[in-house]
This record gives sequence, structure tokens and C-alpha cells, in this order.
Amino acid sequence: MGEAIFSLEESGKAPTFILIEFPEKLDGSNLTLSEAMLKRLASNASRKKDGSLGFRSFKLARSNFLPWDGISEGDMISRLDGHVEHLREDAGSDQLLFELLLGAGFPLNTEYQMVEMAAKQVFSIEDGALLICLEKEITPELIDALAEANPLQVICLDEGFKGNDQLKANAVQTFRARAEAEESEIVFRTV
Repeated sequence: MGEAIFSLEESGKAPTFILIEFPEKLDGSNLTLSEAMLKRLASNASRKKDGSLGFRSFKLARSNFLPWDGISEGDMISRLDGHVEHLREDAGSDQLLFELLLGAGFPLNTEYQMVEMAAKQVFSIEDGALLICLEKEITPELIDALAEANPLQVICLDEGFKGNDQLKANAVQTFRARAEAEESEIVFRTV
């Protein structure tokens, strides 16, 4: 099915589609049906200008954010300290990006671009309406650049502030001041 839709791409009429496959083992192979389908699509897909294959593949999996353990023994301070590192070790930036997009209400086929701001990489979603920064070190210059872009929403990793509550408080004030100057609102949050 996916192969047939890709063949329409050459005529410029390829629709957006979702193809769902279950992890059913193929007879006489150690591949699942979905793995075989992905190999065929990858071999037949034309490369886009940005080097991508023209399709995205997702697997249902656990969250990239570790769950909060609110019921274990011990005092609250030690439980909070134990949750400072709240990302799974194997969480990649693409995985985090799409989990955050889904959490923010965006569909999986949302277009995005990687842009550089203050020498850091930032995901620009919907032409800059949403900016997602997954950098592990956030600087005042980055906060200023994000605010200058005048997005509707900004999401940053909490660990990027490295426990610097003053920088985080300044970020909140920077976004508030920028929004007031533009008579708009910028929603800033950390995850």
C-alpha cells in the first residue's frame, strides 16, 4: 500500500497517509511484517532535498520521561533530588520532540525545522509558533533569542537550566516582557 502511494509522488499527487502494521512474524523469516514493510518503503522512497526519505516511522513505546514516584518511602527532598534527572538515558532528540509535539496537541505529520539561535539548536514548529529547545545548557543569550523570535509557546528541558533558578526566573520575565511589548502572550514551560 505504502509503495503504491509513493509511486504517486512522482506525479506530485501523493497524499499524506498513515500506514499501520502489527509486529506479526513473517513465515520463514526473523523479520516482522512491519520491519519488512519499512525496508521496502525505504528502498523505494525518493530522497527529499533535506536528505530525508519522505516518511516517518513511529513505534508505540514508553515515555522518554521517567515517571514521578510519589508513593515511595523517604522524605520529599530526597524524592525530589532523585527525580532531577527525569529523562530516560536512551531518549533521543527526535523521540523527545515528537513526544512533546503530541503532548502539545500537534499531529505526527507536523512540519518542523531545525534552526540555530545563539549557537544552540532549536526546533521551530509551524513557522516558529512553537519553539522547542532540547539543549542541555541554556544561556541568557539563548533565552533572549527565543523571546526575540516572538513565538506563541516555548518549551525547554528543565535540566538545561542546571539548577539555576535565577536564570529560569529571568527567562519567565524575559518572555513576559517581550509578550507585553508585542501585546501578545508567550507561554514558556520547562519539562
